[in-house]
Amino acid sequence: MSGIRFSRNFVLAALLGVSATIVVLLMFYGQYRLLADGVLNDSMIQHEAFLRESFERRARSRMHAIADRFDGVTLDQQRATQILEQAVVRTEGISGLQLTGLPAGPIEVGEVPDADSESSVIWNPDRLVMRYPLRTDDGAQAVLTGSFRLDEYRAEAEAFEVKLTAEEGARTRTSYLSILVGTIATVLACGIVVW
Repeated sequence: MSGIRFSRNFVLAALLGVSATIVVLLMFYGQYRLLADGVLNDSMIQHEAFLRESFERRARSRMHAIADRFDGVTLDQQRATQILEQAVVRTEGISGLQLTGLPAGPIEVGEVPDADSESSVIWNPDRLVMRYPLRTDDGAQAVLTGSFRLDEYRAEAEAFEVKLTAEEGARTRTSYLSILVGTIATVLACGIVVW
């Protein structure tokens, strides 16, 4: 019975080639993961900053629309409460409104968290609180404070993350497949040449 005999040098060369291939592929995988994770994280950070700005602009425009309802209205307690109640019901994403600076005292409709900061925009874990200056007919300076739920903001952020992760996964699979095919072809070509 005759068998195929491999020389000792051939076996050593094959082992060395396979070992070198595995090391190169592991290095490539590590480098690829590092770059892909960096791009993914940077994209998420940039998109989140864009979403925050966009959400703030929408909230500010809603606050402006509510403030417009007070134009030309004599602000007594009852009328101001009525305007705030209608605004909470009709304005998308708003959970509460507060009007301060009136002689009768503050008026609050819905949920408005206490804000220690004097900033006009405050991001809480579950709410965006926005202050909007309001000048009444009698010249008094009032402040309209709105509290916005972050459901819309979170939904947009999660949808983008899911889409980005899915695209990254699809590109990763395509990349790995092309590398696997190229590696197998190279190993086979080297084996034929050595044989």
